[in-house]
Amino acid sequence: MPTHSALERSNLADAMLSAGPDSPTLCTGWTVSVMAAHLVTREWRPDVAAGNVIPPLSGWMDRETHRYARGHDFEKTVAKFRSGPPLLGWSNLPKIDANLNLAEFLVHHEDVRRGSGDWEPRELPDDLNRRVWATAVGAGRFFLRRAGFPVTLEWASAGKSRTIGKGEGGVVMRGEPLELLLFTYGRRGAADVELDGPEAGQERLHSMKLGL
Repeated sequence: MPTHSALERSNLADAMLSAGPDSPTLCTGWTVSVMAAHLVTREWRPDVAAGNVIPPLSGWMDRETHRYARGHDFEKTVAKFRSGPPLLGWSNLPKIDANLNLAEFLVHHEDVRRGSGDWEPRELPDDLNRRVWATAVGAGRFFLRRAGFPVTLEWASAGKSRTIGKGEGGVVMRGEPLELLLFTYGRRGAADVELDGPEAGQERLHSMKLGL
């Protein structure tokens, strides 16, 4: 039985081929071709991937990603991504694949789907929705701690909520798990979420750095 991340990898590959190499994405300056290059270099070039977590290397990562996109056939790049990472690659580790890869593929799938501005929310299977909820909470613990006040993620249709941080002036972020994940990863303008709470807190969530 394929894992959630394996299924989402295949779905993302299909979405990139369907959109075409020159289509826009939600990532500023990235076409789908550059997105495909990013996904391959992330798994096959750990030196490039380091730019995701080491800010001084981010500019070099972006240049190398664009260089890869220019120098490689788009369909072959997508096929390489679809085939998976190297056997001993860092992203093949089970916990990395189940959590970080799944979040990466879900978010970038929506980057491709929503890049043109013409999209409808995806309806995810129940088991995947539960996994995405756990992933959104995990991402929230990492990214939303910077807010300086408590943020409550609320999956209203399932009656679930989780508060991250302590103190006063908390904000509630309400939506389906995938939408919460997208907001937490910085796709605020494209995420279908509702914020409730002090106006200053809402403004902080809309302006602070989120995602990698």
